[in-house]
Amino acid sequence: MHQILLYLLRCSKALVPEEEIANMLQWEELEWQKYAEECKGMIVTNPGTKPSSVRIDQLDREQFNPDVITFPIIVHFGIRPAQLSYAGDPQYQKLWKSYVKLRHLLANSPKVKQTDKQKLAQREEALQKIRQKNTMRREVTVELSSQGFWKTGIRSDVCQHAMMLPVLTHHIRYHQCLMHLDKLIGYTFQDRCLLQLAMTHPSHHLNFGMNPDHARNSLSNCGIRQPKYGDRKVHHMHMRKKGINTLINIMSRLGQDDPTPSRINHNERLEFLGDAVVEFLTSVHLYYLFPSLEEGGLATYRTAIVQNQHLAMLAKKLELDRFMLYAHGPDLCRESDLRHAMANCFEALIGAVYLEGSLEEAKQLFGRLLFNDPDLCEVWLNYPLHPLQLQEPNTDRQLIETSPVLQKLTEFEDAIGVIFTHVRLLARAFTLRTVGFNHLTLGHNQRMEFLGDSIMQLVATEYLFIHFPDHHEGHLTVSLY
Repeated sequence: MHQILLYLLRCSKALVPEEEIANMLQWEELEWQKYAEECKGMIVTNPGTKPSSVRIDQLDREQFNPDVITFPIIVHFGIRPAQLSYAGDPQYQKLWKSYVKLRHLLANSPKVKQTDKQKLAQREEALQKIRQKNTMRREVTVELSSQGFWKTGIRSDVCQHAMMLPVLTHHIRYHQCLMHLDKLIGYTFQDRCLLQLAMTHPSHHLNFGMNPDHARNSLSNCGIRQPKYGDRKVHHMHMRKKGINTLINIMSRLGQDDPTPSRINHNERLEFLGDAVVEFLTSVHLYYLFPSLEEGGLATYRTAIVQNQHLAMLAKKLELDRFMLYAHGPDLCRESDLRHAMANCFEALIGAVYLEGSLEEAKQLFGRLLFNDPDLCEVWLNYPLHPLQLQEPNTDRQLIETSPVLQKLTEFEDAIGVIFTHVRLLARAFTLRTVGFNHLTLGHNQRMEFLGDSIMQLVATEYLFIHFPDHHEGHLTVSLY
C-alpha cells in the first residue's frame, strides 16, 4: 500500500508548470507530441472547479496571440446525457415514431408510391437536421485551459473499474439484508441468486446506486472514452417480449431436453410458477377441509384466497416491499400498483421455495402466513382424510369381490399401471353428476374435477418453466392454455 501512496505522491505535480511554460512552448514538435501522448488518457484534477477532474483526450499548445503566452489547452471529448440530447427531445421522439411507422408500412406494402418515398425521405432529413444541431448532439468537445490542473498518475481504466464499487457495495449490502428475509420466511435459500431473482421486478435495471447520475458523470469525465464490451444485443436479446416477430420467434422454439436455467433476469417466470403452486395448495386444502362443499363453493373460496389483494396482505407480513428490487420511477408510485407488484413478488417467492425446497416447504410457509392463530394454522396444515378413506383407513380393496363396478375398474388399473389403495376413489372419479347418490362413491366427480384441474395446471406449469427457458410469462401462458 505504501508503494501506491509513494507513486501518487511522485505523480502529483502540475500538468504544465508555470515557470516552464515558456520553455515547453519552444519544444520541437516531436518532443511535444511525445509529452502529449504520455498525458493522453490521464486524469488531471483542479480542486474547486466543476468537474474537478477530467480525462485528457488531447493536449494542444496553439498560441493565437503571439504577444501573450497562454497555457496549453486540454481537449476532452465528452458525451451529453440522453435526456439533454436529441434522444430526449420530445419533437425528435415524435418525429422518430412517425418515421419508423411509415418505414414499416412501406416495407410491408406490395406497391410503394413515389409520394410515400418522398415523405419518408423528408422525415429522415428532418431527423438528421435535429441530430446535427450543436445543442442536440450527444458528442461534445470541451476545451479547458491547463492552468491550475495537476497530474494524478491515475488513468481512465482505474476510474472505469472504480465505478464498479457502487454496484459491488449494493450487491453485498442487499444480500446481507436478504439474510433477514430468510428469518422472516423460515427458510434459508442455498441459491442466493434464486432469492434475489424472486425479489426482482421487471422494471429493475442494475445501476450505480440511488443517485446514479454522479457515477455516470464520473464515467463520462474520467472513464474510458469509448469502452467496448462486445455485442450489446446480448444484454437485451432475452428481455424483449413485445411484438409479433418476437412472439413467432419464441413460440417456434422447441423445449430443452434437460432442465435449463433461464437468462431472463426478473421474477415474472417465477411468478407464473408460484401462481400455480399457490392455486394447487389452496385447492388441495379446501378440498379436504370442506368435504361436503360443491365445486362452485370451493372455487369461490379459492378465488378469495389467491386474489392479488389478499396475496399483497401476505406479502406485507413478510415486509417484501422492503426487499423488492424495482425502478424508482412513476410506475409504482401509486399504492394499488405497488400492492399488485407485492402480490406478484409473493407468488415468485412461493415459486422459488417450491423450486429449491419442496412442495412441503411451500405449504408450510403459505399456511403460517394465512393464519396468525396457531390452532387455525394447525387445522389448515393437518387436514383430514377423504370420507371414503376415513370409512376404510387401511384399504377398501376387499369390496372388489362383492362389487361388479369395482371389478371392472381393476381392468382400468391394469391398463394404467396404478393400483389404488382405496379403489372407491377411482370409482368416484368415473361417477357423473347425473348418477344419484350411492353408498359406494358417496357422490359424483365434480369436486375431483376441481382438484384435478389444479394438479394438471401445476404439472404443466412446472414442465414449461423448466424446459422452455426463453419463454416469458406471456409466452408460457399461451403455451399452457
